[in-house]
Amino acid sequence: MAIAYSNGLSLSIGYDAVTGQPAIHEWRNAAGDVWSDQLTATTQSGRILEHALVAPEGSATFDYTYDPTSSALIEATVTGTGDGPLDTQWTWVIERGLRLAKTTADSGGTTALQYHYDPDLAPTAVHETVTASADGVTTERAIPLELTDGSITRFDEVLLDYDAVGLVAAVADDVRHTALDRDASGAIVREVITEG
Repeated sequence: MAIAYSNGLSLSIGYDAVTGQPAIHEWRNAAGDVWSDQLTATTQSGRILEHALVAPEGSATFDYTYDPTSSALIEATVTGTGDGPLDTQWTWVIERGLRLAKTTADSGGTTALQYHYDPDLAPTAVHETVTASADGVTTERAIPLELTDGSITRFDEVLLDYDAVGLVAAVADDVRHTALDRDASGAIVREVITEG
């Protein structure tokens, strides 16, 4: 299946011959640059174990680990090679659907986040440890976290606003304000970004 857009971008989707599920998505811009995302490993039931992203800037492999008893996602790892955002590796550790830890490593160093929750599973604190590659110096801090009725309204320098049904309606920091418009199902259909 292929879709051509008026801005010169095109999308093609390839399907697995056995399952009939999408197996590769490929985007091409007017200049001929190609980005592709391909499934490289799935379970028999179709759960994604690994997929690979290839872009002009480099590539990244996404790996997923599931709990053998509950089938819940317990770890997600991305390993990138390339420039910019692909010059990174990060790992999420997840339990009962909650993020417990995230580790990010790139050419500048390593950042580790630890997430803490109360007995009602509301987030209470995030602890950050940063180690610089250049000198090996490690700094630690508690990331500012504010909650209103169990929803995070501030994470570090980012402020979050919610709509009447509890979905994120806006995200703001010192640089930009992003308002999110949603359809009746709650899916984001438009972002309105204001700089400054």
